[in-house]
Amino acid sequence: MEIVLVSGRVVAFHADTVVDRSPADDQVMVFSQTVFNHGGGYNNVTGVFTAPVTGVYMFTVNMCMYQNAYFYFAFVKTGGSEFVKGIMGDTGDYLCHAVSAITTLTKGEGVWLKCTNGGGSSNVFYTDQYRINTLSGSLLQKM
Repeated sequence: MEIVLVSGRVVAFHADTVVDRSPADDQVMVFSQTVFNHGGGYNNVTGVFTAPVTGVYMFTVNMCMYQNAYFYFAFVKTGGSEFVKGIMGDTGDYLCHAVSAITTLTKGEGVWLKCTNGGGSSNVFYTDQYRINTLSGSLLQKM
């Protein structure tokens, strides 16, 4: 993969620690611990990535589930367009699921991960020393 520089910096972010382990319908998933945020696009308070430049971007989410828990999700762009959606779930051993999405964004346009069907009152996401919930994104090609 080619590393793309914007004003001498890489445009990429990686965040972990999902804030709400029992999300509601249409809730934006916020990852509060920003591991890195080159280009300053990810907001760990709102959960929204805002493109600092126009280009092709790739986003990846890794979610670890409690047994018999499910997470219905969508990657959403400014304006409400869902460009990747699906379901993650576990009936066995606290499995982790990774999903990637690629889209074009114009400068200033946002992307976030949304819960499309809430998990109720119980915890959905599992974390331990071997499993962590993460969200990351990077600019693949400036346009």
